[in-house]
Amino acid sequence: VAIAVAIIPEGLPAVVTISLALAMQMLANNNAIIRQLPAVETLGSVTVICSDKTGTLTKNEMTVQLMQTSTQQYKMTGVGYAPVGVVQDEQSKDLSEEKTARMLKMFEGAVLCNDAGIFKNLNHKNPNVPVAWEPIG
Repeated sequence: VAIAVAIIPEGLPAVVTISLALAMQMLANNNAIIRQLPAVETLGSVTVICSDKTGTLTKNEMTVQLMQTSTQQYKMTGVGYAPVGVVQDEQSKDLSEEKTARMLKMFEGAVLCNDAGIFKNLNHKNPNVPVAWEPIG
């Protein structure tokens, strides 16, 4: 490439165009070409991606299983959107009243920070599920 440009300086635009076309073809072969630049910019600014292989992609549900505070880690039980479950310490024991009060303060802050919620859908189509909980917001 450098020799072609050195021999014929007028060939620079053609050489650059051919190089870019070949590079684009390689990207296309690897499915790396995108049509919406803002999508790539948004992905580039992400610092944390939360995902799992147990329903996030198939059922569009994400369930908290562990929670880390400044002092220790807690286990969360429950599955999906149903408002059922408990918070336990690392040894799977129920929390003391003091820790429960601190945990409720933290959850209160989380609830006040957003406008999301869940509702009970009694008109769902799945006969195997007595109550379907669906997200709002």
